[in-house]
Amino acid sequence: MLRSLKEITGYTLQETDEGIGACTDVLFDDRLWVIRYMVADTGNWLKHHKVLITPSSLGEPNWQTERLEVKLSREQIESCPPLDSHAPVSREYEITYHEHFEIPFYWMGADFREGLPNANGVVDTVEDIPDIDEELTPDTQTTDNNIDQGQLRSAVEVMEYSVMATNGDAGRVEDIIVDDETWVIRYLAVDTGHIIPDRKVLVNTEWIDLVKWEDNYVRLDMSHESLSECPDYDPNEPVNREYEVRLYDYHGRPRYWEKKE
Repeated sequence: MLRSLKEITGYTLQETDEGIGACTDVLFDDRLWVIRYMVADTGNWLKHHKVLITPSSLGEPNWQTERLEVKLSREQIESCPPLDSHAPVSREYEITYHEHFEIPFYWMGADFREGLPNANGVVDTVEDIPDIDEELTPDTQTTDNNIDQGQLRSAVEVMEYSVMATNGDAGRVEDIIVDDETWVIRYLAVDTGHIIPDRKVLVNTEWIDLVKWEDNYVRLDMSHESLSECPDYDPNEPVNREYEVRLYDYHGRPRYWEKKE
């Protein structure tokens, strides 16, 4: 099902029946638009306060109680490598983190939700998972056997980005819509206040022409006119397949769930 990331940030993260903190952000791969980590604020019980949680370490979410189960103990979380919250998450830190929890390296084509989405947006299992005990260095990611990956970006930061259409300013990113099974980011929710006030639309990440990360804006492959007449997005209503069909048919774009390899 498709979920709002703005809603998920703030959910309680809990180990069995005990809360360990709250989700304050998610970090995603800026090339594949796949979520790699949740950023958890553990409050006062943990000395370094902020830790990363991978999607594979999450249990079944309870959307009614706004809780995300974490399949890690407090002892495991407490012993994980400390995160410098004032610095970007480096590949060196990721290697140390993944080795600590014995989690396959996603940048080597690891399976489950940390793998690569196929043409239908589903993350396929990759059989040839590298041995977690293999000695790896940050330079390993540049070998021919590895999958080219993007950089990690903060979803909270992107939710304040400006949005440009082909013919000028179109508004700003208000929310991010994610598939809660694969943790693939499907849409940006755009407030089109610069075109039509009090109106919101969804834009698939495949319809983004360019992202200027250093300038905090997204450029779309569509005009003001396309945005102004496309189906409205209501944040109070779930994004279902019926709405997606109307959205894709309006734009005349191939539906991601019907794409063939």
